[in-house]
Amino acid sequence: MALKRFLSRDSPSDHGVGTTKAELLRAVTRRFDGIENEPLYTLATLLDPRYKDRCFSAELKAHTRGLLLDLLATQTGPDEGQEPGDNNNTDEPAEKMPRPGSLSSMLGEIMQEERPQQATAAMSQLNLYLSEPVISRDADPLAYWRANQDRFSALTIAARAYLSAPCTSVDSERLFSAASNILDDRRSRLSAKKVEMLLFVRKNLPLMHK
Repeated sequence: MALKRFLSRDSPSDHGVGTTKAELLRAVTRRFDGIENEPLYTLATLLDPRYKDRCFSAELKAHTRGLLLDLLATQTGPDEGQEPGDNNNTDEPAEKMPRPGSLSSMLGEIMQEERPQQATAAMSQLNLYLSEPVISRDADPLAYWRANQDRFSALTIAARAYLSAPCTSVDSERLFSAASNILDDRRSRLSAKKVEMLLFVRKNLPLMHK
């Protein structure tokens, strides 16, 4: 949104580059027109305390909030790997089921009726999170969530999933490029062990001088 607004805004310094800006704007619109329909990007932006929902339209704000609340609702189930009703502590006796129509069963019904209100805890956390100012764009969003994990316990779990670094093969590709620079036509008789040692020095020597 910021890039599209920048390209669409007229400026006195645009003399001679107006056509280029217009073409860039069309290209950006064509390539990223449907990006707001991708939950991965919208949820990651919402959970980034540097941006939150400040760049969203009113319709997108409501839609993304609903997506996040649905996601948080799925995280409030039993512990992973444990079925409902399972009791890992074999020393504890099994819980007795109250007799139907008894006072104990009536209390159980009341507790079940109160359970949906637990979902409002995530909504309260989300409302409080969005009501606070955004942090500086130079700040570390993961550091923010570490510092606020007690206040926003439900949101922190989602933030760890959506703000984590994606898997990449960049380091492997850089290593292959470095190997091609070491083992070339003029140094084709290097042994595999020698190449491995040179690669190790090449990749780790800069770390020793930091």
